[in-house]
Amino acid sequence: MNVVALQTARAGSKSVKDKNLIVYGNHPMFLHNVIQAYHCSVIDRVYISTDIPSILGYNYGHEEKYKVIKRPAILCKDNSSHLDTMIRGVIAIEKDLMEQIDVVVVLLGNTPHASTGDLTRAITQFKDKFDEFDSCMSVGKYNMFNPFRAFHTLSDGSLTPIVNHATADFLANRKNQNDKDCFGDTYFFNGSFWILKRKTLMNHTGRSVFPWLGDKILPYEQPAYCQEIDAEWQLDALVGK
Repeated sequence: MNVVALQTARAGSKSVKDKNLIVYGNHPMFLHNVIQAYHCSVIDRVYISTDIPSILGYNYGHEEKYKVIKRPAILCKDNSSHLDTMIRGVIAIEKDLMEQIDVVVVLLGNTPHASTGDLTRAITQFKDKFDEFDSCMSVGKYNMFNPFRAFHTLSDGSLTPIVNHATADFLANRKNQNDKDCFGDTYFFNGSFWILKRKTLMNHTGRSVFPWLGDKILPYEQPAYCQEIDAEWQLDALVGK
């Protein structure tokens, strides 16, 4: 089974300036997962889809660990499609390898938590259940952020629950809805990795917010501190960890 890793790392971040290049533990953020993937025995090759000049220029002295795919300008905007970026990345990889791949491990450039051990275990588990699942996703368990406790704002500025009362009553099965565990365990994508069948990515017919995952998603749980960096306060938490 041919397994390749594809990291997506775009310039021009608005949430945290240049978050993919922030130095953490003697490496820029993007390089952590790349190095971990390079040392993963069940990953054959590592690629980065990017428009960041310093990565394109191999300014970090790691040419042997990854190949660069220059991301076209149309996929470098704030509203550019991550799905299109991944699909174009796979097409470019297959052109480079001159063969079709079976599995693509998608890494993000703004988190350092896709360790070699976790990648190896997650890929192995996914391959063992290849006929049962469309994909595997790294997640963290955050019951304190379950949907019953989520609100959004109306046009008048007031808060309203995202989960309506009727749905909450049904799903909670008459449990105390104030209890953080009333919904059962609640998992969020933590930014470390997606492991995708090629056909699942290319068909992208899944019903979740990430259609490239398909509908049968194998979870790989990591500690709660494993998060992608999308806010300044997380940098302090990361350094503290």
